[in-house]
Amino acid sequence: MVEQYGSTQLSCGYGEGQEDYAVLPGIIRGKKTGEIAVALLGIDLQSSGEHCETEALCRYGVVTQGDSRLPKQVAEEFSAKFIPYDYGYTADVSGDIHISKNELPNEIKEFLNTFQNHTAELLYTGEAEKEDTEMER
Repeated sequence: MVEQYGSTQLSCGYGEGQEDYAVLPGIIRGKKTGEIAVALLGIDLQSSGEHCETEALCRYGVVTQGDSRLPKQVAEEFSAKFIPYDYGYTADVSGDIHISKNELPNEIKEFLNTFQNHTAELLYTGEAEKEDTEMER
């Protein structure tokens, strides 16, 4: 968030381009199933924080909610596991009336409070490059 947007606090008109929309990393949790998925959430900064797009990471890869091109099986499974869902994101959006971090399900609160502890650190080593070159041959 800080690297991309310069802050974890967003409001309409942030940045040089005065954007009205942001894609924020977050999490969704199916209300019926309790299933959790990491997601990218499109938030309209011009409104009161309207959530207008969801791309979730699930066993089929990244699934865009409502994408008419999804195979029927994928769309049905996604709907069964996640629709309807609660969501939360890693930024604070000024004026958002749709998210109250205190009222989110405990699993989402825990994720948002600890997600930085679970990031993977990628290390560059010459060995990895050597292995990649050998695999290409």
